[in-house]
Amino acid sequence: MMEEAETVFEATGEKQRLFGETVYQAGTWNCSRRVIMKAERLLEGPKRRFVVTSLTDYAEQLYDDIYMQRGDMEVT
Repeated sequence: MMEEAETVFEATGEKQRLFGETVYQAGTWNCSRRVIMKAERLLEGPKRRFVVTSLTDYAEQLYDDIYMQRGDMEVT
């Protein structure tokens, strides 16, 4: 997703924001969990975020309405 965001940004010069999701299970987890992925290409550079959740809302809505309001607690 980040490659796609970079490609479109380079072609248009406009900020890009893409969402996706996958299922992942870390070695220490007892079950798989939903992971929401956000790939952004801003004027300042690329920005990636990952959110692990059990909520079933649409990825972008969940990110914007719930997780984004928590602020950037950790910078990647």
